[in-house]
Parts: sequence; structure tokens; C-alpha cells
Amino acid sequence: MPLYEGAGYDSRTFLYCFLASLGDGLLALLIFAAGWIVFRRREWFVRHGARGYLLMLAAGLIIALGIERVATGTGRWQYSEQMPRVLGVGLAPIAQMLVLPPLIFRLVAAWRRLRA
Repeated sequence: MPLYEGAGYDSRTFLYCFLASLGDGLLALLIFAAGWIVFRRREWFVRHGARGYLLMLAAGLIIALGIERVATGTGRWQYSEQMPRVLGVGLAPIAQMLVLPPLIFRLVAAWRRLRA
């Protein structure tokens, strides 16, 4: 929370972060759909290899850069001085979209194997 201006540890901020996490889930679904289209397999994430990781990383980077540029450009949110930046965009949201999709897809693939 200290990486964003005006974000405290109150119920309003909690609700805002909760809604943002739902949006992040939709972004993961968007990456899933992109993989389905590119690899022409619904379960592409189970055995995705280097090309799958490349798709996840490229899509995550493009999504993070786009959303952060629009949101900060329109004043939707602002970074505090503590937010490290790359290309004028906060490093935390970029790292989040680079780390979470591969982790999510790995967990779902493992869960599918356990169910089988």
C-alpha cells in the first residue's frame, strides 16, 4: 500500500484492492484465451514449454504497461515516491503481471493432474 498515493489500511482501500484483484483474475483469463487462440488447445497451459512462458510474460508485460499508463495518465491512481519505476510505470504492477500468470497456470495444471 505505501507504493500508491492515498492508499491506507482502511475498509475503502480494502474494497478497492479486492475489486482490483477481481480485475486481475479477468486479465489471467484474457491470457488464457490468448494461449488458447495461439496454441489452438484449450489446455495449452498444462504443457506449455518455453513458448507458453513467453506468451504469458509478453501478455503480462503488455497488459501491465497498458493499464498502468492509462490509469496513471488519467489520474485513476498515482504512485508514491517509494514506487520503483521502469519505463515510467510502477515496477510492482509489472512484476505482479509477470509472476502471477505463470504461477496461476502452474497451480491450475497441478490441480488438474491431481483430479485426473
